[in-house]
Amino acid sequence: MAVVSTAEESSCRPGFESESLIFRVNRKHLKPGTRLGKVGFTDCTDRIQFLFNTDDSHFVLNSDGVLIVQRGVDLHEGHQDFFVHSWDSEGNKMTVPVMVLLEHHYESWDAEQHHGGRRHQNHHNTRLDSASIKETAGHPDVAVRYFPKSSNGLRRRKRDWVIPPFNYPENHDGPFPYKIAQVRSSDDKMKMVTYSIMGPGVDEDPKGLFTMDKDTGDLYVYQRLDREKQANYKVLATDADEPGNDNSIIKYTILSQEPKLPNDHMFTIDFNNGAIMVEDAGLDRETYPEYTLEIQAADMFGEGLTGKTKVVLKVADRNDNAPVFIQSTVSTTCVTLQFKIGSDPAGWLKVDEDTGLVTVKSLMDRESAFVKNDTYTALILSYDDDVVPATGTGTLSITLEDVNDNPPFIVERNITVCRDDSTPVLLTVADKDGPHHSAPYNVMVDEVSKPNWSAQMNTDRTGVELVLKSNELSGTYPVILRVSDTGGLEQDCFIQVKVCSCVENERVCAPLRNGWSVKDQIIWGVVGGTLLLSMVLAVLYFSTRERLKERKRYFIIRWRKQPDTQFQE
Repeated sequence: MAVVSTAEESSCRPGFESESLIFRVNRKHLKPGTRLGKVGFTDCTDRIQFLFNTDDSHFVLNSDGVLIVQRGVDLHEGHQDFFVHSWDSEGNKMTVPVMVLLEHHYESWDAEQHHGGRRHQNHHNTRLDSASIKETAGHPDVAVRYFPKSSNGLRRRKRDWVIPPFNYPENHDGPFPYKIAQVRSSDDKMKMVTYSIMGPGVDEDPKGLFTMDKDTGDLYVYQRLDREKQANYKVLATDADEPGNDNSIIKYTILSQEPKLPNDHMFTIDFNNGAIMVEDAGLDRETYPEYTLEIQAADMFGEGLTGKTKVVLKVADRNDNAPVFIQSTVSTTCVTLQFKIGSDPAGWLKVDEDTGLVTVKSLMDRESAFVKNDTYTALILSYDDDVVPATGTGTLSITLEDVNDNPPFIVERNITVCRDDSTPVLLTVADKDGPHHSAPYNVMVDEVSKPNWSAQMNTDRTGVELVLKSNELSGTYPVILRVSDTGGLEQDCFIQVKVCSCVENERVCAPLRNGWSVKDQIIWGVVGGTLLLSMVLAVLYFSTRERLKERKRYFIIRWRKQPDTQFQE
């Protein structure tokens, strides 16, 4: 299978760096916030941040392409498959398949990919160990494999050898037909080989773009290619030889190793199956985190045609280095700090002078005037033991939770009630506690006030409707009402009520005639009449008494003038 791709002259192609992405992890359960790796994407501009989207809500991508677990996920089947989407500068949507693969499913999944016919794929592979995330480059010419350190050996893994894609400039002027590649059979020196191709651009639309020389395997393009119409073409090249002969027996060798440290024979490759293994001890990620091997494959038992590729080996991190102190001794100066209260408006707090521990010394009240928006603020001062102490100030904000420690009360304490008006008087109920410990309220009339008064709550149960039951009352009366909140905390409220005849349409007492009420006029009239009668009787009494005294004195004088004469009237 060969891939023919058209490209801009700048060789930049918008899209993801690989046709598929694989992130390997060694834990079945992935916690939220776990970073799995980075997805490479470009729109051939200077932008480095893009909008990404996934069709799996367990995962999310940052604008820099970092893939993160958003919701906890269990890899019950050993892997999780989903798609990642992004858009280029022209708004074209691009999609790449993503697989999160559990580490112990690594070999079995690779075997399925190898034997299942999917032999030409460009994967971007990452691996997540218990400490960090590892990324691979995803370059189509470089196969990336991960190896543990030499202490734990190496896992064997087969790989596929594929023909790399051919790049062809967009709108190339020819001349046509223009040779762009050659496909050769390893058996062409021993027998006659006939080459043919099929696929898009050959026997599928758009037909007539490519042909192949049946004798040489040369691939030609017959006209200009437009990348906007189709960015790549896949054509299948075949020969008529039998499989399973000497031409298919391939042998592998390592041509070079970079770096050649700690020696140039750190790895070996199985001559027959191409498995790369660690040959010598000394792998250390902290010193040499990456090795590049140049591998050669040759058919005809290693004596025929050859192909070369590069393999990048990344050494996985292991916890094999104990932490060490850079300095054996460190000099420092210990400063002793002391603490005291700087501002405590309500006097509720105390602070330990040595430890700075703040405790409560008296009951705190959320409804206090010193508490604003449920928060009490105090200042704590600290100072050192220097001759001229250095000081620091810290603000302590204490949020007080509401408790039902304040009973409700009636706001109005002096009211006027019209004797001839049956309309209820609305009294306002208030509570210093928060909304969870206040309304709806309840009200009861005290037994002393029940004969003349009734009360009930209004519709929203936040006010009391007081009603006068008798229109015979006149004057000022005390009324006792018991109000309670939703928690049952209650209080008796004393209301001074003035009952009188009111001005029409107003709750204002009408002025009294001559300053006296009718009742008062009657009372004082009776009192005045009584006093007047008493005065008349007293005058008559004293007048009669005086006349009697005068008459008696006349008779006595007359009798004295005639002592010897008998008194005769």
